[in-house]
This record gives sequence, structure tokens and C-alpha cells, in this order.
Amino acid sequence: MNGSREDGEGPSVANVAVFDLATGQLDGERYARCHKTTASDLDVTPDGSLVVAAARGDSANLFLFDPELRCSVRELEGHSAHTMGVFKVAFVPGQDLVASAGADGTVRIHSTTSGDSFQVIVNALNGKRVTALCATTLPAAEDEDEAAGKACIIYGGNDFDEREIAVRFWVQQ
Repeated sequence: MNGSREDGEGPSVANVAVFDLATGQLDGERYARCHKTTASDLDVTPDGSLVVAAARGDSANLFLFDPELRCSVRELEGHSAHTMGVFKVAFVPGQDLVASAGADGTVRIHSTTSGDSFQVIVNALNGKRVTALCATTLPAAEDEDEAAGKACIIYGGNDFDEREIAVRFWVQQ
């Protein structure tokens, strides 16, 4: 398989392979390749229905992959390719959202259904590289907190020569 849908539609995917956890063997029928890019990070939805691959190299996009259909389903654009691509990706549990951190210094929140990048946090760490990223959905609090059920993106990083680590939070409005 070359990473494209069998009907020739859809983007390529950044080098995704599926292993059988019971045997530790590569499932040769469930993989996809991409030309001119390297996968720098992966995440999978809790139900296993989608995999997102962060691309580095000639592409600075995200690629959504359906492991059952063995094909790419969408390419999400946004980060600047000339800055080395995308470092980290994370799905938001229970929502059709995926977050990405790029070498361009931005954190982006994308819709997995429309493909749109609807939130961009520019200069996310004041010039430092975002090298860590995770996503969650905020739980309900006893006092019926307004933030309950909203996406929360946690990201951080530092400069390579610094010992100080910066961590920031973004909560869906």
C-alpha cells in the first residue's frame, strides 16, 4: 500500500505502521507510507479509529490515518515547513479535535472533521520551542464548573541551552 486511498483520492500519510501487540509483529496489511516526509510524532484516538502523524521535512502538516481502511483520510495544514515541521500532536479525548506544536513556535488546534485550524497560539512560549504537548477534556467539578467538558491543551518546552522549563495551558472557550 502506498498511503493513498484505493480510489486515488486523499493525501499521503507519514510512515505509519501497525504492530500486533500479542505477537510483536508488524501487521503487513495495515501501514501507510508517505513520500518526502518523516513522522516525528503519532497519537491515536481512544477508540482506535484515527491515527494522527506529525510531519517533518518537506511537509509541516498533520496526516490523519484510518487504521481499519488502511488509508489516509485527511491532511491538516498549518505549520511553516521551512522551520522543520511539526514536533508533537495530541487528540483531545471525546472531541473531534487534535492539537499540534510546530517548530514555527505555534500551537494549533484543528478540527478532525473539517480539517480547519480554528485556533492558533502564535509565539506560544515566547520564542522557546514547544517540545511537549498533551490534551485532555476537563472533568466536571462539584460546583458545576463552566470549564467542564472543554478541551485543555497543555504544552511546554525550553531552549536547548536553558534549564528552565516553560509550561502553558489553553482551555477551549
